[in-house]
Amino acid sequence: MKTFGTTNSDYGTACIRTEDCGSLLLTGGGASNSANVQFGVVKTGYDGTLEWQKVFQFGSFSTAVDAVLSDNGYCIVGSTGGSFNSQELFVMQLDVSGNEVWKYHYNFATNGLPVQLVKCQNGDLLCLAVSSYNSGSYPAALIMRMNASGDVIWTRTYSGFNGVSPKALVELSDGSLVFTCAVRLDNQTYPEHVAVTKTDASGIPIWSKVFTTDYLEEPRDMITNANDELFIVGQTYFIENEWDGFFMKLNSEGDLQFDVHYDAGTFQGEIFRDIILDNAGNALVLGDAGGFNERNISILSLQQLNGARNWSYKYPLSPMFTNYPSDMCLSFNNGIVFTGDVRRPGYFRDAALFRSDAQGIIACYTEPINFDTQSYVFEVSDTTIASFDFGEVARGTFTFDFPFDPITEKVVCSEMEPFSFVSHTIGGTCPKICVDFISEELGNVDNWNWEFEGATPSYSSVQNPEDICYPQGGQYKVVLTVSNTEGSSEIEHWVTIPQLDCPLGEIPNVFTPNGDQVKHGFLQLDR
Repeated sequence: MKTFGTTNSDYGTACIRTEDCGSLLLTGGGASNSANVQFGVVKTGYDGTLEWQKVFQFGSFSTAVDAVLSDNGYCIVGSTGGSFNSQELFVMQLDVSGNEVWKYHYNFATNGLPVQLVKCQNGDLLCLAVSSYNSGSYPAALIMRMNASGDVIWTRTYSGFNGVSPKALVELSDGSLVFTCAVRLDNQTYPEHVAVTKTDASGIPIWSKVFTTDYLEEPRDMITNANDELFIVGQTYFIENEWDGFFMKLNSEGDLQFDVHYDAGTFQGEIFRDIILDNAGNALVLGDAGGFNERNISILSLQQLNGARNWSYKYPLSPMFTNYPSDMCLSFNNGIVFTGDVRRPGYFRDAALFRSDAQGIIACYTEPINFDTQSYVFEVSDTTIASFDFGEVARGTFTFDFPFDPITEKVVCSEMEPFSFVSHTIGGTCPKICVDFISEELGNVDNWNWEFEGATPSYSSVQNPEDICYPQGGQYKVVLTVSNTEGSSEIEHWVTIPQLDCPLGEIPNVFTPNGDQVKHGFLQLDR
C-alpha cells in the first residue's frame, strides 16, 4: 500500500492498469478550499513506485473522474469551471509520458458532470454524464459518443421521473448500450431506486426497467460479462440494518436473475461502490463498512451464478478515521489494484493505491469481515424514459495551468514477491528441436525453478536456460517458479514444437562392407 498527495488533502478517483504492468492513478484535491481544486495524474510501476506525476488546473476548479487506455497513451474525462455551479466537461488524451496529445471541453446548455468514460469495441469513446447538474431543475442522464480524436458523433439526453442520476454504462457484444441510474418515482424527492435502460448503438432506447424494494436502493456501478449478463452493485437502506450492500444480476433483456443483500453488522452499514470480474470468473466488489468515526475499505469475491461469497476482507488503516474507496482494476499478476482516499494518523488525506494478491491479501492491514446474506426480491416494473437528440455540441480548446505543488509518494507497507514473464526462441529442427527460454523479472529474484514437460533436460535452476530439447512436435507446458525472501510466484508458459520432418537420407545401391574396394550390391530375395 502506498499513498500519493500534495501538501494539502487529496483523494483517489480512478485507477487503470497500464500496458507495462504499472498503474495510472487519478487524484483530486490539492487545495485548501473548494474554490481552488486541482487534479493529478500519477504513473507508477508494477510495484507502485512513482514514475511521473503532473498536476492540472483550469480556472479555480478542475477534477478528473475516469480514464481508459488509448492508442499509445491514456484518455481522461473530467470537468472544469469557475465554481461548483458552473462546470464544463472535458476529455483529453495523454501520451505514455503524460504529455498532452489533444484536449477539448464540451459546452452543454447546462452544467455537465462526468461520471464514466468507456472505450468501445471499435475504438470510439462513450462519456456518461449528469446533465442539468445544479441548474435548479431535475438532473438528466447524458451520453456522448466520440471518435478516438475527440470528435462528437452523437449526444443524447435521457429524462423522466423526478430526476435521473446516471451511475454506470456498458457496451454489449452487439454494440448496444446499457446504463443504470438512480431515479425518484412520482413526486418523490427521496428515496431513490434502481433504473436500467438499454439502447441501440445510436443511443435510441429499447427498454427501461425500475427495480424497487420497500424503501431505498441506489446503484453505484455495473459491469457485463461475455454472455452480456449484467451485474449491478449499490446500497439499500433498511431501518433495522442501516445500509446494506446489494449485488444483482440481470440478463441482457433486463430480467432479474437474482439479488442478494449483504450485512456485516457495522454501526452505519455497508456500501458497495465498484465491481469488476476477475480472471477466474468471480465478481470482485469494492466497498466500505463501519461508522462515521471509523470506516474501512472492503473487498468481496462473489460468484456470478448466485452471489455466494468466496471471501471478504477489510483494511483497517487508521482507527478513528474514515477511509473510502472509489475504483479498482486487475493487476498484471491476477491480483487487485484499488484506490480511494485514506487518512492515516499524522497525515492529511491522501490518494491511496493498494495492490493485493488474487485473494485480496495485502502486506498489512488485512482482516476478514463476515457478511450475512439475504434475498429481498426487487419489484420490477417496465417504464418509459424520454430520449432527446441533444443536437450539436459546442467544442473548444483550453490551456491547463500546472501548479507547483508536486505529488509525492509515501510507502505505508510493501512486501514485493517477484514475478516473471517468460518468452522463448526455437532453434534447429533435426533430429530434435531445442529451445532457449528467457525470464524477464519484476522485482528481485533469488531463485529460479524451471520444469520442462517432455523435454531434456526436464529441470533447470538458471535464469535463462538454453538448449532445452524436444524429441517430437506438440504443445508442452513450462512452469517457472521465482522466489525471494518476500515470497514466490509460479508462472505457466506454453511452447508449441512443430512436427519433425527429418529426411531419412539416401540408401546407396552399392557399398563395400569389408573395405576391400570391391563394390557389393543388395541381394533381392524372392519369396
